[in-house]
Amino acid sequence: MEGVEVSDAGIAHRVLREDELPAMHDAGRLVLEFEWRAFWALSSSRSSGPHGVIPFASVDRYAERYGIDDVDRFERFQGLIAAMGAALNDAVNSRTSSSS
Repeated sequence: MEGVEVSDAGIAHRVLREDELPAMHDAGRLVLEFEWRAFWALSSSRSSGPHGVIPFASVDRYAERYGIDDVDRFERFQGLIAAMGAALNDAVNSRTSSSS
């Protein structure tokens, strides 16, 4: 989505516990590369258009494919994917309402 910015830090703060956040930083920048790749790959599985929810089964299958088999890791992954969708929708809605 051209012109729409969503920060990794904003996403992480929606999902992660405070004690998990320091582990997410690399040289002062939050790193969610794997999760962003997953989010964009999974975006095509939305059943209700570009702003719909990514189905749980799709997230579960992706996680299984990439070896996320620990429950806590999966919950974190699934939460980040959901938060990315919500943050992107918020950014798009904000941009749309401000340009009206």
